[in-house]
Amino acid sequence: MGKSKDVCCRDRKLSVYFGGKNARELEGIKSNTINEWLKNSYLYNFKHIRKDADWDHGFVHFANVEDKNRFFNNMKDQDIVGPRNKIFIFGESNTSRNQSPLQPPSQLPSQLPSRSPSRSPLQPSSLSAYNIFEVENSHLIVDLYIPNIKYLDIDVSIHNLKLIYIKYKHDIIKDPGTCLKRGIIFSEDEIVLTLELPRNIDPDEKATIKYVKGVARIKLKCHKRK
Repeated sequence: MGKSKDVCCRDRKLSVYFGGKNARELEGIKSNTINEWLKNSYLYNFKHIRKDADWDHGFVHFANVEDKNRFFNNMKDQDIVGPRNKIFIFGESNTSRNQSPLQPPSQLPSQLPSRSPSRSPLQPSSLSAYNIFEVENSHLIVDLYIPNIKYLDIDVSIHNLKLIYIKYKHDIIKDPGTCLKRGIIFSEDEIVLTLELPRNIDPDEKATIKYVKGVARIKLKCHKRK
């Protein structure tokens, strides 16, 4: 395989490693399958996936450190169900310009410490889906499916008017007793997601947010086309 011209393929700071819970679990799954899964299931921005079908691990590459850190901090060290119902675990990449891009991190997923159900809450292992609609060529509506929302706020990037930051916090329900099995864990901290929209947004117009049958409906005014 030739040396990639992309900086993200040579700089470990722009890469997140992933592997299966068990050895060879991810063999047979191609990069385009993982790419579609991440794009359709999560709101994170990444550049591409690097994985061949016969690899038991791979890498998510990012255009900048901010996107990489946002993805890593929310996805790290969790058992996440991905394509073919296989378990994916994301960790730090040890690759650098002087190392093979296929070198796994110092701690393989199978060596990661087990997590007790009573452990402090982490980020949710699966982010909810969303739909985007255009209304009268002047507004975009984003329907965001996130359970147990305590509050939600929207910011528009001043550097990229297609990019919005969705900040929200879960309304945590207290455990009624001793947890015997925990299938989902919600963070007690504020979560910040990024979503790239198909049109520029007017940064001077405040977004309106309504809750309709468990869906956060976000209405954004589009920037006037010149």
